[in-house]
Amino acid sequence: MIQLQNIKRIKSILLIGFVFVLLFGSCRKSSNYQWMSYDETFCADAWTASNNNETLKQNVVAYLKGKDITVYDSEIFVAKDAEPSTTCANKTGRVIRCKVKERSVSDIKSFGFYE
Repeated sequence: MIQLQNIKRIKSILLIGFVFVLLFGSCRKSSNYQWMSYDETFCADAWTASNNNETLKQNVVAYLKGKDITVYDSEIFVAKDAEPSTTCANKTGRVIRCKVKERSVSDIKSFGFYE
């Protein structure tokens, strides 16, 4: 009799655990972040330029923070060769990527960022 009660108890616990896994284990948090890109120029960027990637990331993040845009992650990489002329608005070939909340996408686009 005691063994039968234990088996029923174990079955009940397993069933509750299985239902819990079905209900909550498959839930995925939807991503509410978006990576945005910006093509660096030789001197037409709104923030202070730097040849050092870490310093440039700090400058971009600080600038955007001052505009009420929080950057959750950032990276810089060379995507292509620099444009032939060093005219101020020409591109250096470096791309600045910033991870922001989806609600900030339209705001960051106003500074030349794109998806």
